[in-house]
Formats: sequence, structure tokens, C-alpha cells
Amino acid sequence: MSDIKFVQSVEKILKEDSRFSPEAYDFVAKTVSFTVQALEKKERQKRHITGRELINGLLVLSSSEYGPLAYEVLSGWGIEKDRDLGEIVFNMIKHQLLSKNENDNLSDFDAGIDLKKEISNHFSAPEPQKHPDIIIE
Repeated sequence: MSDIKFVQSVEKILKEDSRFSPEAYDFVAKTVSFTVQALEKKERQKRHITGRELINGLLVLSSSEYGPLAYEVLSGWGIEKDRDLGEIVFNMIKHQLLSKNENDNLSDFDAGIDLKKEISNHFSAPEPQKHPDIIIE
């Protein structure tokens, strides 16, 4: 798909549903590609990805690209919970930017995953060690 067609389709989506930014759609498209490639590399075969796999791909890719600020970036685009990812995916399906099979449902994205917590857990650092010989004034 050309970038122009993608941009035009996202503009149509935003006229119908303005909850998510254009960057959210771009990042979800990138996440789909990332997830498909990662699974194909691991399993050595092409197949359809599930909602849960896409959620995991979002967590990995956003953490990789934005580090500890990943949740703030995603929420700035309107993606605050797993269901938001599903809403974007199904908007993209409706406008033929993605495809689905007969088993795919929006409820696949109601996994109860707390994106903020999962991203935060990924970057939790252990408690800093106290050094009695270092004085900070």
C-alpha cells in the first residue's frame, strides 16, 4: 500500500472517529508489521496474528522505541488501554488498511492488560544502592 493511500485512509478514519491521532494509526501499522515479522522469524511460517499477539508486539515495540516514556507517548496518541489498540485495528480493517479473519473480534483486545503497568514493569529499576561515603549536597 502506498503512503498516500494510507494517509488518505487515515484522514477518512479521523473524520469518523477522532479519538486517536494519525501517529497512533501509523504506529499500529508499524506494530502489525513488526509483530508479523517477529512471529514469522520465530515460527518460520506465515500466519494471521491474534489480538493478544498484537498487544504484546505493541508493548515490545513501544518500549523499544520510546523507552520509559512509551506509555506517555502512546497515551498522547490516545492509546491508553488494550481495547484502544483494538479500536484502531478495527477502524483500519473497516477502511481496508488491515484484514481480518472470521474469528477476529474487537473483544480479542479486551485482554485486561494494563499497558501503563506492563511498560512500567519493563523499565522498573532496582532500588539504588546507598553509598555512605558519597555525600551529595
